[in-house]
Amino acid sequence: MSTPTKTIEAFSVSHAAILKGTLDIGDAGTEETYGDIYGVDTGTITVTVGTYKNTGDDVVKSVWKYIEDAEISIRGGFIPFDLINLITGSSISSSGSGDDLRWDIPFWEKEWNNLTPKPVVIKCPSKDSDGNVRDFYIVLYKVYFGDFSLEGLGYKEGVKISYNGTAVMADTDEAGRSLSREAIGRFVSMG
Repeated sequence: MSTPTKTIEAFSVSHAAILKGTLDIGDAGTEETYGDIYGVDTGTITVTVGTYKNTGDDVVKSVWKYIEDAEISIRGGFIPFDLINLITGSSISSSGSGDDLRWDIPFWEKEWNNLTPKPVVIKCPSKDSDGNVRDFYIVLYKVYFGDFSLEGLGYKEGVKISYNGTAVMADTDEAGRSLSREAIGRFVSMG
């Protein structure tokens, strides 16, 4: 294997997770115990860009573009109660035992309107321009989760859940280290 290049080709998303907020993405055990967004099949990140036009003498003198935030949506095919608990703080209750065991967790509560932000990682398998196998990570430092959306509630369709959130500028990275400049996140290519 040759020394990896800085140019990579990433493929479909293979994993997404909530991070502990105390470890670098390269450290073992960076994910929360129940932070795995299980069975991820799609993910989107859409940047919101603001524009300010500086005008004078009835003409535009300059244009300033700035990133406000990024909307994320990560869709999975499983509904892990522990992950919903981790994001929202809602309690999981159980009753019964054996085949009659029942799990309950609240769904779309009013208190979900202002959740504590969490660092998130999205992982894609990749290779560099020389063909070396790599992992490509999109690390988002501060994500405010919002509503969950459900789809596939039709006959013979698998139910999918999407975790939606807003990534905002942060002054610390996923490990809590101070950044020299505010950022929403970073790209990481690792072997």
